[in-house]
Amino acid sequence: MTTSWLSDLENRSYRTYKARVHAENRLRTRGHVWNSVLISTTTGTTIAGISLLADPKIFGNAGAAIFASASVATLVASLVITGRNYEGRARDMFDNYRKIQRLSATVELLNKPGDSDTEPESVTRSHTRDNKGNIELSSLFEKYQNLLDESENHTVADSLLSQSGHKCANINTVSQGVVTYAPLAILMLPILILTKLTFWAF
Repeated sequence: MTTSWLSDLENRSYRTYKARVHAENRLRTRGHVWNSVLISTTTGTTIAGISLLADPKIFGNAGAAIFASASVATLVASLVITGRNYEGRARDMFDNYRKIQRLSATVELLNKPGDSDTEPESVTRSHTRDNKGNIELSSLFEKYQNLLDESENHTVADSLLSQSGHKCANINTVSQGVVTYAPLAILMLPILILTKLTFWAF
């Protein structure tokens, strides 16, 4: 029974560790994507504003209104993204999955048959076998549950992506990928601005 419990905890903790690795990568990537988009868009709208001073009609009759609105939208987006705190959440997720990884390694070591010489001293003292050959697992399960509560949970897509050999063509994984990388489409705005200025200047 003890071996079964250990195996179950080992599998659970390892799956959680892998899923949260993907969650950390997702959060970190979203932070990088949005930072790139906001920096590029802010630069583009600033250049557009300077260009409008030289030629008020360079972007058409509605150019000034369009880029004033774009500037406001960029400001609002930056406030929203700051509130999402992708960088901080990714850092917390990293710390959490490293703790879960260490727990999983400890359980894996305990689950190995025999060879008690390989067990760390702290483990052999805390988790000794009783007369029936069982290991006290309550502290390990409690630690695992506490680690789950320390961080926000990973998504279904994170879990699916962490499974070896799983096909990514799934509604959860595809939608998560779209949400992560869709903001890159906004980079077309500064590209169009620079293209227009190039033709105007030459």
